[in-house]
Amino acid sequence: MTHASEDGHGRAGQRGGAPVALVTGGTAGTGAAVARRLAAAGMRVVVNVAHGRAAGEVPAAGLPDALYVAADIAVRAEAEALVAAAVRRYGRLDVLVNSLGVPRRGPRQDAEVWREFFDVDVVGTWQMCLAALPQLRAGGAGRVVNVGPVADGRPSGGRGPRAVSQAAALTDLTRLLAAVTGPQVRVDAVVPGLTAPVRAETCEEVAEAVYALLGRRPDATTGPTGARRPAPALTAPRAAGARSTGGNRA
Repeated sequence: MTHASEDGHGRAGQRGGAPVALVTGGTAGTGAAVARRLAAAGMRVVVNVAHGRAAGEVPAAGLPDALYVAADIAVRAEAEALVAAAVRRYGRLDVLVNSLGVPRRGPRQDAEVWREFFDVDVVGTWQMCLAALPQLRAGGAGRVVNVGPVADGRPSGGRGPRAVSQAAALTDLTRLLAAVTGPQVRVDAVVPGLTAPVRAETCEEVAEAVYALLGRRPDATTGPTGARRPAPALTAPRAAGARSTGGNRA
């Protein structure tokens, strides 16, 4: 179920005003740092978390003119509703930041753990981009940034599926999106290095890198080679674990 909570007056927005950024996983860790950095730069920010109303409302309350939306991006209908809530509130969407990371840990051989990571990191990221692209293209200078989590180097039973799913999202999926989104939308990835132990400053450094990427021209890189190309329609992927994880149609 999708739940939206607005600060301010909650009036429906019209296109105009400050840019709007939607940050998935924007209530803790790297995602929260990105949300704070973009808000400090004057953007209106939508923060998202899959579960827990309090977990989302508290960070959103600390940001000016922010919107919190609870949605599971692994569910296509909820990903679409998340984007719709942002547009309904502000009338526009300029930036999508997919902050990767699934907190659950478990035995690496557990298929359910692998499926959960791929559902969120790969399928969820794809579905968010698919839902957001019309709005990102509408402004002519949309941005997508896929961000990996800050790792602490500690042993984790979930590291296998986490590493594989996030590598797929941060490399192959980012390249695919960059190749098919057209000149109106720029797609980048930020891959943090390992630190031990995790430091809050590291999350802020990643957030600064994300903000720096947003300052580049949208047509600087529209594919792996930087060549301009038409923007084909995208198709939704199958559920994680299926042989096909999506594609594009010319």
